[in-house]
Amino acid sequence: MSLKGESRTKRRAVSGVVGGLLLFSMLFSVGTGYFMFVINGESQYSQALANRTQGLQSQLTESLKITPASGASNHLVFTATNIGGTAANITDVFVLDPSGVTRTYGLGFGPNTTPALPGGVTPQKTSASYDTGITIVPGTYTIKVITHRGNAYTATYPVPPATSFASSTGSLTVDLSSFRWVQLTGTSSIKQENYVANCNAALCGVGFSSNVASGDTLVYAVGWANHIAPATPTDTRGNTFTLGAANTVTTPSTTPPTLVQQRYTSNCASSLCGLAYSSNVASGNTLAFALGWLNQSPPSTPTDTLGNTYTLGVSQSLADPAPTLVQKNYNSNCNSASCGLAYSSSVTAGNTLAFALGWYGQNPPSTPTDTRGDTFTLGVFNSVTAVSPNPPTLVQKNYNSNCNSASCGLAFSTNVASGNTLVFGLGWSVVAQYYVPITLTNNQGSATPTTFQQKITWNPSTYSAYESSTLGNIRFCADILCATTLNAWLESCTPSCSTSATSASAWVKLTSAIAASGGTQTVYMAFLGTSVDFDGNFWGEAPTIPGVYGQNDNGANVFTFYDNFAGTSLSVKWTVVKSSGGSVTVNNGATFTTGSAIDYAFVDSAPQTYPQVAESYMVSRTGFTALALGITTSNSVNGGIYPYNGYVVVLFKFSGVDYLALGSETSAGSSTVSFQAEPNFNAGIWQISWSSTSVQSATDGSVSLSGTSGSPAIANYGIYVGQSNNNPGSDVVDWGRMRAYPPSNVMPSTSFGSVGSGVPSVTDTRGDTFTLGVSTSVTAASTTYYSYIWYATAGSSGADTITASFSFSVTGSVSIYEINGATTTSPSTSTGSSSAGSTAVSVTSFTPAANSFVIGNAETSSSASTFTVGSGYTSVLTGAGGCDPTNAARGCSEYQTGVGSATTVPFTLGASASWVESAISFTPSAVYYSYIWYATAVSSGADTITASFSGTVTGSVSVYEISVNANPSIASSTGSSSAGSTTPSVASFTPVPTSIVIGNLETNTPSSTFTAGSGYVSVITGAGGCDPTNAAQGCSEYETGVSTSTTAPFTLGTSAPWVESAIAIGPNT
Repeated sequence: MSLKGESRTKRRAVSGVVGGLLLFSMLFSVGTGYFMFVINGESQYSQALANRTQGLQSQLTESLKITPASGASNHLVFTATNIGGTAANITDVFVLDPSGVTRTYGLGFGPNTTPALPGGVTPQKTSASYDTGITIVPGTYTIKVITHRGNAYTATYPVPPATSFASSTGSLTVDLSSFRWVQLTGTSSIKQENYVANCNAALCGVGFSSNVASGDTLVYAVGWANHIAPATPTDTRGNTFTLGAANTVTTPSTTPPTLVQQRYTSNCASSLCGLAYSSNVASGNTLAFALGWLNQSPPSTPTDTLGNTYTLGVSQSLADPAPTLVQKNYNSNCNSASCGLAYSSSVTAGNTLAFALGWYGQNPPSTPTDTRGDTFTLGVFNSVTAVSPNPPTLVQKNYNSNCNSASCGLAFSTNVASGNTLVFGLGWSVVAQYYVPITLTNNQGSATPTTFQQKITWNPSTYSAYESSTLGNIRFCADILCATTLNAWLESCTPSCSTSATSASAWVKLTSAIAASGGTQTVYMAFLGTSVDFDGNFWGEAPTIPGVYGQNDNGANVFTFYDNFAGTSLSVKWTVVKSSGGSVTVNNGATFTTGSAIDYAFVDSAPQTYPQVAESYMVSRTGFTALALGITTSNSVNGGIYPYNGYVVVLFKFSGVDYLALGSETSAGSSTVSFQAEPNFNAGIWQISWSSTSVQSATDGSVSLSGTSGSPAIANYGIYVGQSNNNPGSDVVDWGRMRAYPPSNVMPSTSFGSVGSGVPSVTDTRGDTFTLGVSTSVTAASTTYYSYIWYATAGSSGADTITASFSFSVTGSVSIYEINGATTTSPSTSTGSSSAGSTAVSVTSFTPAANSFVIGNAETSSSASTFTVGSGYTSVLTGAGGCDPTNAARGCSEYQTGVGSATTVPFTLGASASWVESAISFTPSAVYYSYIWYATAVSSGADTITASFSGTVTGSVSVYEISVNANPSIASSTGSSSAGSTTPSVASFTPVPTSIVIGNLETNTPSSTFTAGSGYVSVITGAGGCDPTNAAQGCSEYETGVSTSTTAPFTLGTSAPWVESAIAIGPNT
């Protein structure tokens, strides 16, 4: 029992101790926590106080200068220059516009500047230019810029002008509530002053009487007369002076003007009469410009190099006495190479001599001369090209029956004359009218096979100018002449095979290998005449392209193996391999049909030398049949129901999904090499190749498969197409083919050159420009025969050879003609041809203008052709080397002059041949001239004036002697009519008062009669003259005392082409 009571007492003591400890612990924890709270609060307060102090310091050291301006599109822009000691960040901008509206930009606002705010600016730097987007209008804009520290900086636009200096000083501050400047003024005083009454020097200075104090304002005032303002003043202390105020006044002076400098020239002799000062002129001085001249109207107001404005102060003019006619003479027809005319009496020194000449048939003469050695000046001239009543004449001709070169040239036997018409007739034949070189490049490590099918793709629309509508005139050739035509097959076009197609692909059968590693070979895509079509031999197309199936198909000439299943019978090229329930039918395509899931139907070809690429055009598939394309070495099928040994690409259904599979076929059975799901049957070209025992590939045009199966071993193989066992149905195939395997299965690349032409360029040794006058061609048996005629006007006289330059050698006949008195303006032309051939050669009937010169140029398909020219025509050359009934040539030319009725320019051939002819006619014409020269007689005495030509001309000559002072006033005008009229005249012009006016007229006929204009007098009337009853080719008239506008008119008795020039000789003014 006692042991129990002692134990209870001890437990109470322990409980008391534990309770005390717990109470102490609680009190300690609470006290410590409170102490830590107080310490932490004091620390945070101290940090906040320090941060605030730092922020205030930064705010005080921050300082920006705001500069507003007018920016792009007249927008209000500004920059901020940091002139403080710490970086600043612009956050917002307020703009108060002239209407009192405040615009806001930046953080917290929708609008923003460009570039957008916020934006920083480092100390001593200027920010980007900020565009507010505000279009500036008249008035004041106030800009307030806010930084991230809360500072605000203000500026106004326009920037206020500098403060005027006044008698008080002070400081400026800004009232931020109104954005207005406030001036707090103080007082100022003058410390010292000084004055100089008359500087009288180039340097005007004055000194202070005692030292100036730093910080004081220095004022410098100066007044002066008769000099521009000086440079900004300087002082001995290097201070910078600002112009505070300025004013000027102009007032009469009591001092006479002084001459600074003067210059003079005795004869300007130019249309620009200028004179320079010898030294610089001074601003404010008066510049005077005096000018005297004769026989010109007053100039425009003078200008100078400093841009000063000149005022006409005074002017005066004086005219010499009116000119009078002293004597005259006339010759109605010079008809010589030297057209001269003598005065009937002696001329007087100082008088003006006028020489008027009208002519045709030669270029202008050299400057006339006279027996007194006077110097003549051409005062006025004019010319017109018009129909001549005289037929053109043949000057010379030449002919070459066979050029047989790439450069067909022929020389004239004598020099040609400038102004004559040169004609170049050429006949030739080529296979290709135009061609494009195509470079094939083999970048693989092995050469192509010797016989190789090259795929070439081009854009037909690029060559539409040369192609026939079906592309049937294209040929691929091994050479530029197309002497070796390559077999080629047009496979497809996008969208259709026409000149508007954007893509076309053809296979070209090459007959020589392309070397490895960059080897090249060039073939030519030639364009024959557009009337040429597919020949089904060298150039064909896929069977479905034309309207009739297989009409132009020449695939058998291009590919190693090819058949298009044309007609209704299967070609012997194929062997049928089928089950009893399978069938193969042919009807412009092959249809393979199976009646049950175990049936099959194939056709296969004989083996070809490997490696080959086998392809077929798959047209359609019914349901889920096992449509197949394969290569095989036998005609038997294995347990997989495919021909073996070889490979097959097949579309078959497995577990409800279509797969395209590449399979290996041996006699033991089938194994899948590669496969891929193919949700859709792909109509088009399928392909399979077997280049070596372990390399196979296939595609249906959508999915590509490849394999490395080693079984079976490669051997020569053929192609097969058809349907294996799977689901019953029908499949249609258009064609099957085999072609040579490209190196590494990579086709050589193609590069197209520029279009070349079978049509030459024509030049001559004198640099004349030839124009193609007429051309035509005809194609017979794939050869195109041409007849072209070019013409030019000889620009100079001398020896000449005309050459036609081809890009390759041709066989052709060449004719050249030189014709005098013909125009090359709008010649008449006609053509004719016969591809079938005949003996009657001609062009379509045409009617040249009266008295025309006609040339016909014919080319035939036979070098044994003999030619009989048409009635009235002459062969270009007869006898040996020519073309006539007994001398054979491939082509010939004939001509006739004076033709004015319908003609067919006929030839008759000795034997029927294909032929082509072109013909051209040149209208008779001449250039008619009217020239007037004048001179001052240097001495008195008998005188004859003469104009010398290079050949005989027909012309009229007039001479006049006029009493007038030296250097007469000259005015002139001209007129002409190539079509002809009865009212010749020049454009109205106004001579100086009391002038003598001379008009000189030339027509195209010697039967013209002339009535002088009102007030005018004919140079000579009566026999030998020109008047209403005496005919001449040309005439001149004159009138004295003319002071008003005139047209120097004539009236012709009958309408005729004409040319007139008129000159007015007036007194000096």
